[in-house]
Amino acid sequence: MSYFTPGQQLKKGQYEIIDILGQGGFGVTYLAQDHKRKTQVTIKSLNVLFLQQRYRVDTPRSKDTGILHSSSKLAQPGLHQVE
Repeated sequence: MSYFTPGQQLKKGQYEIIDILGQGGFGVTYLAQDHKRKTQVTIKSLNVLFLQQRYRVDTPRSKDTGILHSSSKLAQPGLHQVE
């Protein structure tokens, strides 16, 4: 259920996926390099099916926009949006 692969760049090259740290029912956690801040970060890709069941989020039209669209509806402490 991995959405990203090592070496893949996100946000116009700001983030680069290094490795998968773990995965489960909630989603996949990746280790990534933040080239803008010159540090390593973690990125969590949320499982769309989990979100639909737990938060009753509408079904996305495509996998990629669905993840961003679904996660944008979440507001919880410790969950930060990447814009």
